[in-house]
Amino acid sequence: MNFIWKLFTGRNFFLVLIAFLVPVFFCDRSFPQSSTHSQILKRAIPVCSVCGKNIVNRYSIVRNEKFCSEKCLAERYSCANCGVTLGTSENPGFSTIRDIKEREIFFCSRCTKEAGCSFCASRKKTTSLRDGRLICSTCRELAIFTTEDARPILKAAQDMLEKEFGFPKNPDIPLKVLPKSEFLQEAKNALVTTEALALHQTNVTGQFFLSEDGRELQIDLKELDSGMLILEGAPAPMAFDSIVHELTHEFLCRKFYHFEDAKIEEGFCESMAAACSILNGHPSLAERRISNPDPIYGDGFRLIYSMLQEKGWDETMSFLRKNSISIEEYFREHPEEFLDQETMEYLKKHKLKPEIKFGSIQN
Repeated sequence: MNFIWKLFTGRNFFLVLIAFLVPVFFCDRSFPQSSTHSQILKRAIPVCSVCGKNIVNRYSIVRNEKFCSEKCLAERYSCANCGVTLGTSENPGFSTIRDIKEREIFFCSRCTKEAGCSFCASRKKTTSLRDGRLICSTCRELAIFTTEDARPILKAAQDMLEKEFGFPKNPDIPLKVLPKSEFLQEAKNALVTTEALALHQTNVTGQFFLSEDGRELQIDLKELDSGMLILEGAPAPMAFDSIVHELTHEFLCRKFYHFEDAKIEEGFCESMAAACSILNGHPSLAERRISNPDPIYGDGFRLIYSMLQEKGWDETMSFLRKNSISIEEYFREHPEEFLDQETMEYLKKHKLKPEIKFGSIQN
């Protein structure tokens, strides 16, 4: 017992401690357990991103993906137009776009230099429409060429706006698909300078009664839809997006009538179109608006969309109301846009400023 005690006292204690620790520190620790070792080796061997096989020879790396052969590389990265394998020494650079079906597709540098689709910029097997615009094979597959092609798209847009946002639905909106020349002429007549694929104007008509002494002008107004016009050749998802934008103009016209700041009205229409395109499975049509530099459409979208997200629907409606002019107010300021030329000339000739009284206004 005294012997054991002496081992753990004074200098002996340190000698015993060293005797225990030396084997621990100087034992062979150069290799871990065999199972762990195999796991490390397995992780060190690259795996092909396409076929999933271990790569033991030379391999290619494109966008942080590894490929064991040019065959596997071609399955992931090949030009959608000419089919050449991309990411090789012969074709190291390539461009990427997202097509109308939300697929990421690639084009070699040579095909990228060619003119692209008028709708999505794809170079995939482009052909010409009868008005000269280029259209890729994917967009042509979904393109609208007749009024019957467009009817279900208009209905789908109306149904979504009614279900998701409570918009009133008019099932009897006249609809027509027009060739480019006629569509652009209608846009010009409506004083619209836009690259939209749909056009919908709300005309205001009514009856006007001027008293014999010219002191009172009685007005009964009625809003009539001029109809929805679709540009021939537009791919269905893009036409849907544009139709939602136009239907939102009608909603604003009926609810608020006029906005002095076009940015507010266009921003709300762009926001509705973006939201519905996301719900329709085409988020890229919404995303493109984020970086739109246009001071009306781009700035308006960023203003209203963020307002809808941060403050909600009711506060956004309140903002729209504060920044709009009712049809009565607008009529008082711009009677020449409503009255016929004969009535306007009579008022000017006799220097009349009649009191305006509004009768029925149908919304």
